[in-house]
Amino acid sequence: NVGAECEFYLFENDDRGRPTRVPIDFGGYFDVAPLDAGENLRIYQNAGQIAAELNDVERTTRWLTEYVKRVREENPAVDLSRAELWLQLGNAALTKRDFTAAARYYRELQAGPFAVQARLREAVALSDGGKTEEALQTLRTARTNLKLDAPVLFSAEASLLMEKGRAPEALEVMNAALEAHPTDPEILYEAAMLAQETGDSALSEKRLQTLLSMNPEHVQANNALGYLWVEQNRNLTEARALLEKAYRADPLNPYILDSMGWLCYREGRLRAAREFVSASLKKLYDAEVAAHLVIILQKSGDQKAAEATFAELLEHDPEHPTVARLRELLGKKP
Repeated sequence: NVGAECEFYLFENDDRGRPTRVPIDFGGYFDVAPLDAGENLRIYQNAGQIAAELNDVERTTRWLTEYVKRVREENPAVDLSRAELWLQLGNAALTKRDFTAAARYYRELQAGPFAVQARLREAVALSDGGKTEEALQTLRTARTNLKLDAPVLFSAEASLLMEKGRAPEALEVMNAALEAHPTDPEILYEAAMLAQETGDSALSEKRLQTLLSMNPEHVQANNALGYLWVEQNRNLTEARALLEKAYRADPLNPYILDSMGWLCYREGRLRAAREFVSASLKKLYDAEVAAHLVIILQKSGDQKAAEATFAELLEHDPEHPTVARLRELLGKKP
């Protein structure tokens, strides 16, 4: 269980020849072994990587930067642009909230299987450090250099724009993504969710239907379109078919459980609705799901449970947009 609090042992014979468990002091190893490395630079790298696995930020940074320094001193032309160690160094810097250093480390990783991870994390580091425009440009440039990973980079750019309250730009990005990748299922799904988030449920519905015509088994799309219809209280028969398909594929998914519960509420099956939505909340607390449960409990006549669920919602998210409506439903004063 790497990274958890644990102890490591060697077995050595005691003075009577019996095997004895001896704790390994990795801290001592990290500090002493590299000093004895001599010309074997790999020891610096190994020490840094083990430190990274054990979440030892200081030693990760110390030994991996020492490795890079010595390798480059030995051969200034060495190419480390594919080395995973840049991710480890960047992650260590992020842990310390040194966003500038994190972005600098991630930027070193420019090729190979970890390149797209590095670009995504570089953008996160830049954004968290207050450099939003640089983060966006990093993702845009990466789309040109990493063409096979363009869909995930489009999605990351749109998500960042939404996070910064720039919804019109996010829509433009996803429209460009759809134009470049019209048959990519994840782009279609992300574009549909973005349309829903920005209030265009008709466009969201159209995109989800297009996606399901291409891939009828897409679990998230089945759930999203089914929930959209349930929320609008229409096409409930078709919504049940979609949601049951999603539920069969992923019966423990809290969002699908909530969708099933809300469908049962629309159908007047209050007991089943309560069971599904309660199961969803047990797996993952979500204010919207809690609001559903308040409504279901109140409709079922269990005012006490409804008020208790509402009180818990207020503790988690007092600014949730449903609060005023639920307060009125329960007959409570502001």
